[in-house]
Amino acid sequence: MATGRTSVTSLPPILDFGRYQILGRLAVGGMAEIYLAREPLPTGGERHVVLKRVLPHAADDPRFAEMFLDEARVAMRLSHPGICHVYEFGEQGGTYYLAMEWVNGVSLGKLVRRAREHGGIPTAIAAKIIAQVADALHYAHGLEGDDGSPLNIVHRDVSPGNIMIAYGGSVRLLDFGIAKAELSHARTSEGQVKGKFAYMSPQHCRGEHLDGRADVFSLGVCLYEAVTGRPLYHRKNEYDIMRAVIEEPVPSIRSVNPELPEGLDAIVKRALAKQPEQRWDNAAEVQEALERWLAGSGQVVHTGRIKEYLAQLFEEDIANGPSVDSTPFGKSFHSFAGARPHGVPGVPELSDVDSQTFEVTVEGVMPVAPRRRRRKAPWLVAGALVLLVGAGGLADRFGLLPSLAGESTAASAGAVPVAAPAAMRAPAPAITTPAAHLGSVEFSSRPPGASVELDGRRLPGQTPLAMGEVEAGEHSWRMARLGSAAVEGTVVVVASEPAHIDAVFASQPRVVAAPAEPGRISINTRPWSKVYLGARLLGTTPIGRVNVPAGNVRLRLVDRDGNVHRENVRVEPGGEARVFYDLREQAAP
Repeated sequence: MATGRTSVTSLPPILDFGRYQILGRLAVGGMAEIYLAREPLPTGGERHVVLKRVLPHAADDPRFAEMFLDEARVAMRLSHPGICHVYEFGEQGGTYYLAMEWVNGVSLGKLVRRAREHGGIPTAIAAKIIAQVADALHYAHGLEGDDGSPLNIVHRDVSPGNIMIAYGGSVRLLDFGIAKAELSHARTSEGQVKGKFAYMSPQHCRGEHLDGRADVFSLGVCLYEAVTGRPLYHRKNEYDIMRAVIEEPVPSIRSVNPELPEGLDAIVKRALAKQPEQRWDNAAEVQEALERWLAGSGQVVHTGRIKEYLAQLFEEDIANGPSVDSTPFGKSFHSFAGARPHGVPGVPELSDVDSQTFEVTVEGVMPVAPRRRRRKAPWLVAGALVLLVGAGGLADRFGLLPSLAGESTAASAGAVPVAAPAAMRAPAPAITTPAAHLGSVEFSSRPPGASVELDGRRLPGQTPLAMGEVEAGEHSWRMARLGSAAVEGTVVVVASEPAHIDAVFASQPRVVAAPAEPGRISINTRPWSKVYLGARLLGTTPIGRVNVPAGNVRLRLVDRDGNVHRENVRVEPGGEARVFYDLREQAAP
């Protein structure tokens, strides 16, 4: 892949996408690609934007389609100088896109790493950056709907990669792709966890209810790393990260550098409190505390000072301009109908109605009048970066930032509500659908510790235990325990449902249908996988504190490549088991 740096104004267009001229690819990840584009304005002149497009394999997952719509619903309602503005959500040729602000700048993560080579970020500048992010968060947390009811927005992905500092000195918070809000249609399943583990609150790691104080915790981690120059909760795997977040004592920045101010240490500690009620009540309190600390220390930090500091650290980067992949794109582009290089004659153009713009509201998606295109080319590169694992890391690496350009409002006269476009409703991958003829059986005994046979086959472990992937129909079972007469019988297994067997070992053995007290399990894998207990889908990893039968639980894990793995987990009644599996080290059966 050929990449190059040059002035953004001199970058030649490579491909056309409606009225946008694609200048190059800024980043590509597992789920999406991000492009730098130029938009000629109707009144003359032009502005530069970032286009987000979901990759084909991710677009086939209906969850990503709905989450993309959620990102548009949330982002297009946010209007704050500290939040990346979304100009347009649209569709062209059956694929969807977001056009967003762009500026030339760096992420907080890149700034921390570069500053580490020069003695670290000045404490006052770090505090000012975080204070501005706190202001943006407080605005988002308090946003109300058209009827005045709170939208209860929680960002859930506040991290150094999503805090962007323009070379001009302004600060932006971006990527509300996994934000949780009342207007979101895609809901997180029980026990599912979304976000970057090293910046999650303890409640987020456990899959519990979240409010704005979860973002306050994440912001506290960012503040810690900005002033110390060191990562806080980075560990060898996700399970160890979550355990550190939940169990380790609240850290102190002075343990890293005793010369750091006590007043700032107190602000960081309160933001990182394990319990939400012990943290700052809201992000506005964080901003006020940091501004008071700055004033008390006699330090004034304005955008000019931040600009001067960045100019010292990134002089060469600023001079060279953005780094983009400037070669004509290959399979990822031409696999979409109508892709063509910019300015190539003889290629049929789209009609005016082939490109449709949507207004996203709480009620749904509303089409608005199509605009005349200066250049109508059927190059299909659209969609959005919805749940991109490591999205902040991509922005970190390639220097993505929202721009300072003005807003663009789509006309909405005569718009009528419509359902989500059919192209968004892609079928679910076949590997995620459990077999319809399978059920499960849960065995328990009083007292516990009995061996179990099902259809004459001895099952591993002792009661209580669960057996998944049992064919629907009638099965024979037998339980035996030392010192007691064996108990046996038959059980009818119904597809997609658990059957319960509880044996009582006494002088007159009898069988009753009462399940043992359940336990909980938290599961994470690398790479991500879907986890089944019999025909029951527990969720997509990471999964936090989901209820399962106590005893020996047999799990089926289907990784992102469709490989099937099986694991046994011991779950105590009323207890919780936490497991992590590196599926890359296991051979698929």
